[in-house]
Order: sequence, then C-alpha cells, then structure tokens
Amino acid sequence: MTVRCWWPAYYGWKQLFPRGKVSRFAIAAAAGVALGVAVLLVVLSVMDGFQMDMRQQLIRFHGEAALVGDGTPFPVDGALVRQLEEVEGVEEVVPFYEAFVLAEFGGRYAFPLALGIDGDAVPADGVLLGSAVAEQLEIIPGEELLLFSPRTFIGSGGETMLPLQVPAKGYVPTRRGAADGQRIMLLRQALSELCGDGDSAKGYELRLADGVDCERVVRDINSQHRNSRLGAVSWMDMNGDLVAVLAMERAAMFFSMAGIVAVAAFAMGSFLAAHVSRRARDIGILRAMGFSGCAIGASFFMQSIFIGAIGSCCGVGVGALVLRFRDALLAILVGAFGSGERLLSYYAFNNLPMHWSWFEVAKICSMALAVAAAAGLIPAIRAMGTDPSIALRHGE
Repeated sequence: MTVRCWWPAYYGWKQLFPRGKVSRFAIAAAAGVALGVAVLLVVLSVMDGFQMDMRQQLIRFHGEAALVGDGTPFPVDGALVRQLEEVEGVEEVVPFYEAFVLAEFGGRYAFPLALGIDGDAVPADGVLLGSAVAEQLEIIPGEELLLFSPRTFIGSGGETMLPLQVPAKGYVPTRRGAADGQRIMLLRQALSELCGDGDSAKGYELRLADGVDCERVVRDINSQHRNSRLGAVSWMDMNGDLVAVLAMERAAMFFSMAGIVAVAAFAMGSFLAAHVSRRARDIGILRAMGFSGCAIGASFFMQSIFIGAIGSCCGVGVGALVLRFRDALLAILVGAFGSGERLLSYYAFNNLPMHWSWFEVAKICSMALAVAAAAGLIPAIRAMGTDPSIALRHGE
C-alpha cells in the first residue's frame, strides 16, 4: 500500500482534533507550552527594556562613544574636533571635563561627580543637580550653592583656589536614581577652571547617527589616531562591568524560564507515550493494512509538532497581551503588596520598560518547537516498534 507523504500529518491532526472536536490532551499540552512561551517572552522583553533604558541613560552622559586619554586634562583642539566630525556616522563632537567636587549648601555637604560639557544641555550660568545630591543638600532650584575642587584645600602653585558660587537651575535629566542621582552637570569651561586647569577637557563625546555601528566608528577613529595619546572607546567599553552583569542576568533568566517550556513539552511527551499505549489496537490495524512503522511513528511525531506550534502561537499572543497591559498589572500588584512610593524609592521605576524584538520571538518559538519535537521522539519511536500481531491480540 502506497502511503502519501502528507498522511502522517493528516492522521496526527485527526488524532488531536477528531471530527472537528478538540481533545482534552491537546488543550492541556498546548496550554503548558503557551504558558512557558508567554512567561519567557514577557521576562526577556522586560529585561531588554531595562537594558535599553539603561543604555540610553549611559549614552546621555558620554554618548555612544568617546575619545579619551589617561585622565590628564588637555586643551580643546578645534582641528581634531573637525576631523572627528568628518568620520562617517559621527553627528556631533562635544568636549567634556569630569571630576569629583565638593558641594555645600546651608552647612550640608555632598561629594558628587561633576560632568562639564558644552552646548545647550546645561545652563550657561548654573548647575543641574542629581536627585540624590539635591536631597543631601536639601536644596531646590533657584538657590545658590558652593562648589569646591580638591585643589581648593591644597592650593595650586601657592595660590588658594576659590570656590564657585552657582545657582541650581534644575535637575539632571534622568528618570533613574542610583549613580545618576549622584551627578551634577555644568559648563565644561566653568568646571575645568574650578579645578585649576583653565579652558581644558578630558575627552570628546561622540554622538552618532541612528543605526550606526558604534564599534565600526571606534575602529575607524583608532586607525586614524594610532600615534595619538587619545583613544576611542564605545559606551560598552566604558561600562564593561555593567554590560557583562546585565548579559549574565539575562542569560540566567532565559535558562531558568526556559525550564518551564521544557517541563511542559516533556509532560506532553509523557501524554503522547500513554496515548500510544491506548492506541495500540489502532496501530495494529494500520500495520495490518500495510502502513509502515515509520509512517505511523511520524504521525505521532507530527502531533508533538502541532502542539508545539499551537502552543507557541498562543504563547506569543498571551505574552503580547500581558506586555500591552503591563503597567496596569504592575499597579494591581503594587496595590496588593505595597505602595508605589516604596517601589520607586528602592527600584527607581514606577513603570515597566519593554523592548519587543521579533528576532527574540522567533528564537523563543523555535526553541519551543525544538523541545516539543524532542519530547515527541520517544512516543514516535515506541509507535514505530509496535508489533502488529501483539497489538491486535492485546490492544484495547
């Protein structure tokens, strides 16, 4: 008897959906796979959202890349700035100066990291305060504070360095606390002169166009400045430890959540193995009619593929729905177990960022299909090895 190539898929589908109905086994197995896919998709999308948010915060202070030296101040070189602006992908070059300073207001002190840059990002006659610095000093915008450099106390060439009196004009433009809250921002020239280095800089921020490969720009600049004491680094190089920790956390979350998909898929395999035992008589009849063991095994294998595919599609839909209403769900959880102020205080967010990647969706669905297929191999092999005479004699 000739078996058409589509028969295993047809027979496997009819076993899952007999006479237009849906078997309880198919519903339970697909729901397990869908739950695993949805949880994995939600967790990774939120993790990617936090990483993208943190990336934007890091880039806000030093750009996608920077040209830096050994920390020694140097005069701003206009010719070098023009040369950097001609590099493909570089939109803007901004000199910056960075140093720790002592801030004082009303007898209260803070020791923030000061970032001095050129441009409209900072006020011309004032300073922007990080949230933690403003809280330590108990200062509000409009009031004036004193900034001291370390050289103020040790002098410079026998000359006493005077502090800089500047008004607080606002807050550092960031939505997250922690390290960003410990910063202040002001004009580069004002900061460098406060530190006794005149009109100087410690590096150049490189703002890149959207979609430009940061690593490629860094390689191009370093190839042009091999004999210079300055070198280009990407934002990932400047924050290598943080990037590595985030990548490790994401990998750990992926493997821990992927276990849900694996458990659901192999539970489906157990159901299929039991299904093979219950269908022993049917298998014996099919073998007696001339169907090969490979064709019968392939039909049971196709059932696992169908369940994996249906579960993956449903999981993507459920995950997208949860992500769509993630802030409402977060509000419900916060209302049930705590307060929004406490969440913002400890975790520095009151809404969940999210980054949807179709590549990640395809990867998760492919993994779910692969695990489902692996779980269906055992029942398929068992069906292939069923002896027709024994199945007809002892089958139910």
